[in-house]
Amino acid sequence: MKGIAKVIESLAERNDDFRLLLYPARNHPLVFMVLKPINTGSTPLKLQALYSPPNHGDGVVHLTRADAEADTEQLDGRTSE
Repeated sequence: MKGIAKVIESLAERNDDFRLLLYPARNHPLVFMVLKPINTGSTPLKLQALYSPPNHGDGVVHLTRADAEADTEQLDGRTSE
């Protein structure tokens, strides 16, 4: 993730989408998520996640959880690296 390490926290804080695929690397995609106060707090929980294997294609944005659950997209194998 060349050049992005210094801005990850700032980008995660500015994200308001349920799921935003920021960096679709081959083995470890970087995803930002926001969970509404369905979490134990009274404010949205903003998080960043690296997970493996990837299961979302490049450019995927889900504005809400309902959008994410309704998405039937299959990973096409294309990644940023």
